[in-house]
Parts: sequence; structure tokens; C-alpha cells
Amino acid sequence: MSSFYERLRENFEDLSRGLGALPSVPSEEDKRVLRKLERLKAADPFDSSYNVKGRVPLISGIAPERVVVEVREWRSVLLLTYWHFWPYDVFPPDHENWEPVTLVYETGELTRVDARVHNALISYRPEMEDAKPVVHFYRIGHTPVVKVRDRTKDVVLDVLNDGLDSTRRKWLDLCYQRAESDRWQPVSPPRLEQEGAPILDEVHWRAWGKHSIYLRI
Repeated sequence: MSSFYERLRENFEDLSRGLGALPSVPSEEDKRVLRKLERLKAADPFDSSYNVKGRVPLISGIAPERVVVEVREWRSVLLLTYWHFWPYDVFPPDHENWEPVTLVYETGELTRVDARVHNALISYRPEMEDAKPVVHFYRIGHTPVVKVRDRTKDVVLDVLNDGLDSTRRKWLDLCYQRAESDRWQPVSPPRLEQEGAPILDEVHWRAWGKHSIYLRI
């Protein structure tokens, strides 16, 4: 086993153990944001004006089995969320895993890409290839990282002050190392779908693990 793989696995296991200290349900502020995001969803994400197929990010790393798209509009902002699905998280057959990646357009221009690392929001200013952002998914945990020009300026991790921020940064560093060693090689994505993404449970918040904040507006 390579030293890189050992470090990657150790950091993932440390982060996963630390997640036991996180709240089992969202904060009231996060609940408010999540409810607002649900209200903004478009009825038909495949409306030609959204161009969700033409704007789908380029994928590298481990290809998902499914990709489900959601569209939201808020004032002059257009939000395209692509939910990437795998039937396992770390090693089969542990549990299903969904990873959202949101493209944020303001007055028609792509200004950032939002994703998450273990309940923390990450915002990227992407470096474009073929007019699209490039997203790499590592096979352990499937955390997405986006190809950028300068990681010190173009990657912003939301600080939660929960004792896991430094571990999240280390995990992102390792995921970037894997993406760069793979040279961001593209893989073939599955057909884009519009139904079947995780549904928000406002009664019991049972799906909180799948609905941690993945964008801010």
C-alpha cells in the first residue's frame, strides 16, 4: 500500500470518526437555508433556457452511476446542482453516497462552483476547459474537488469551528494530490436525469447527512 493511499485513508477515517461530534440535525439557520433552496427549485430542469446538458461539468476520477440535476433561480442568480450518486461511500457495500456540485451563474456568467466536504461548504473559482469546470471525484468518499488556477486564492472552505476544519483541509489537499496525479483525466458520465435526488425530510430531518449545506445564496 502506497504512503499516499495510507495517508488518504487515515485522514478519511479520522474525519469520519470526528463526525460523531456533529449535530444530528441542522441548525435553525441551516434549516432556513435548506427550506429556501427547496422552494426555489424549478419544476422542469430540462427547460431549454437552463441548458443543463450543455453546462454539465467535466468529470474525472471515479465516474458516478447516476447524475440528477436540480435547477434554482433567485433574482439574477441561476443555480444548477448536479447530484452524483454511488452505491457505496468508502468500500462496498457500506451505504449509498450522493455528492452535490452546484454551478452558480450571476447574470449569465459562471462565478463559482459550490460543493462540500463532510458538512462544510467549499466554493471554487474554476479554471475552465472547453468552457466547463472540471470536477474530480476520488474513489474513497467521493469528495469532489474542482480544477482551479490558484488553490490559495480560488478555493474557499467554510470554517465551522467544530474541531474538524484542519482535517478537512488536509483531506482536500490529499484529494487534490490524487486529481493532479491522475492529470484530471476525463471519464464518461452517465445520462443526466431529473428525478431521484435526495428529498428533504422536514419532519424528522432523517436525510440530514445527504442535505448538509452545499451552497449559499
